[in-house]
Amino acid sequence: MKIEAVRTDRFRIPLPEALSDSTHGVMSHFELVAVRLTDSDRAEGVGYTYTVDCGGGAVAALIRDDLADWLPGRDPRRVERLWHDMGWRLHFVGRGGIAAFAMAAADVALWDLKARRAGGYPILLPWPETCLPAMAAPRGVGNVGSPEGPGQPTTRRGG
Repeated sequence: MKIEAVRTDRFRIPLPEALSDSTHGVMSHFELVAVRLTDSDRAEGVGYTYTVDCGGGAVAALIRDDLADWLPGRDPRRVERLWHDMGWRLHFVGRGGIAAFAMAAADVALWDLKARRAGGYPILLPWPETCLPAMAAPRGVGNVGSPEGPGQPTTRRGG
């Protein structure tokens, strides 16, 4: 089994209300970068990463220009090996920043493909019927949190 195709999409997602703080300024939207890997059996894995307000284009370009032609022909079951190899491929781009974002999106797609093949829950399918407690407490992004208040646990389903 080999990776046959890599597709990258970038989406600009406006926030219902702009957020602001003293460090980041005004944040009006997120940029979601999605990666779709298709293997030789036509199975697909989907991964993503995001940036706030800017940078999504750079991440998408790095995937498109430096990973999309390089990943095909490789075995998608060797997720850890591919992470290591992507790191060396993008080594001179830097160990963080856009390289880490690009690798993360491809890595999530590889794990999603692996989960689908194993009969598990694909990462981007709707939530299962049982909800688990979760914490929503981003720091430095305004007053964001659960419906019960910032930093409070919630069991509300995503939507």
